[in-house]
Amino acid sequence: MERVADHYAGELDAQFRTLNHFAAHAGEIGRAHETFLRGVLLRFLPEDLRLGTGFVASPEWTSRQQDILIYRRDYTRPKISELEFGLPT
Repeated sequence: MERVADHYAGELDAQFRTLNHFAAHAGEIGRAHETFLRGVLLRFLPEDLRLGTGFVASPEWTSRQQDILIYRRDYTRPKISELEFGLPT
């Protein structure tokens, strides 16, 4: 099992380093890293978990915007559409 983990770690490291050669601007690098991490997570997450983006809120507080949220598929999650604010989708 350790060899399998080492193999995946080496593969992911090589992909990550290659990605950094193509992104030059800080915003592009951040977006590229986020996209890369989403791809990695999707490969390994169980089917009942999903990825999203947004805010975590309670009656007492609201988080800053999160690039990656992991949530259970069977939980209802409220969503405010960008259309409700008149923003382009």
